[in-house]
Amino acid sequence: MQGESDGDEEERSVKSVSGKRRRVVTPSVDKYKHFIKNVYTRQYPDNSSNGDFEVYVEHIDKEIKLGNMNPLNLSKYFKNIKGVHERARINSNKIKITFKQASLANDFLKSLCLFEHNLKAYICTSILCGESRRY
Repeated sequence: MQGESDGDEEERSVKSVSGKRRRVVTPSVDKYKHFIKNVYTRQYPDNSSNGDFEVYVEHIDKEIKLGNMNPLNLSKYFKNIKGVHERARINSNKIKITFKQASLANDFLKSLCLFEHNLKAYICTSILCGESRRY
């Protein structure tokens, strides 16, 4: 009688010393891999009204330290962005931009200035932002 399988594992049969066939199950490598959508950007719900909406920004090139830049140079990057409440340095590579409205934060995630200056913006998914995952 055949056992039921959910199809996640590779099965092969091996003949044992006693002559009976036994099933050897080897788990696939990708079984516990995270599911990631390629074109998905995490956003705040538009009807949210609770406090600050934080967006984290890094440069695509890891050698350019966005957190160590002069604040006057950073203001040139974000001069056309509406609703910026606060900018703060997180570490040498990352800055945090705070908005008071969710719609303004979501508009910033789709902003053209990010593309022009080779920046990537995301919303942190965990309490410790240094260990966040970007989806």
